[in-house]
Amino acid sequence: MFRTGQKVVCVNAGDLEYDNGQPWGGSETPVEGEIYTISRAHLWRGWPVVWLQEISRDLDAVFYHGPNAGYAAERFRPLVSTSTRESRQAIIDNLIKQPELV
Repeated sequence: MFRTGQKVVCVNAGDLEYDNGQPWGGSETPVEGEIYTISRAHLWRGWPVVWLQEISRDLDAVFYHGPNAGYAAERFRPLVSTSTRESRQAIIDNLIKQPELV
């Protein structure tokens, strides 16, 4: 599950199996590859959902799905910076490095 303030990237802005074919409202459409900030995360009807600081749910979506419907969490992945990834790899490399023979 995501946490408030966490940066995520959208990996799927298309239709999901359980979306019932409801189209996105114009201003609420997430964009694949775009970075967003989690404003809240919770379960909605048993599904993990997130709210995003950069996008507000369209009034039609709120009317159709209810006021607590967010975006399916599976549409997003945590943003991992390259520097963090490289730092982790350097630590791992040092941990598994064989000692030098003198």
